[in-house]
Amino acid sequence: MGAERLIDTECLLQWTGYVSVDQLERFLRRQNIRYAKTAGGRLVTTQAAIDACFMQLPGNTEDDELIRSAEVEKLTGLNRVAIYRQEKDGKFPNRVQIGPRSVAWKRSEIIAWVEKRRLG
Repeated sequence: MGAERLIDTECLLQWTGYVSVDQLERFLRRQNIRYAKTAGGRLVTTQAAIDACFMQLPGNTEDDELIRSAEVEKLTGLNRVAIYRQEKDGKFPNRVQIGPRSVAWKRSEIIAWVEKRRLG
């Protein structure tokens, strides 16, 4: 992967909100992010591979995973009130009604929002 900035398992888990390396590896494959697996089972990719993925995210794929508010809060660092306010102001991805009293968000939209803020 050359002299590019490397992103390791812990950072990838934090960005994506996954809790296991297996979930993370499935996410990387699903998003076509090039990565390497070390002998110890750790995953490593480059910042360029991550950036390229997030630049291409359409934010509305057919098989996009829906995540609940607790995971959205964990990924964004925002609480429910802040999420609601930003969503209301059009500065945050819209929720999806999944039941009479249940909402969720598309993981790819949340990840893209986090990445956009990180890149400034």
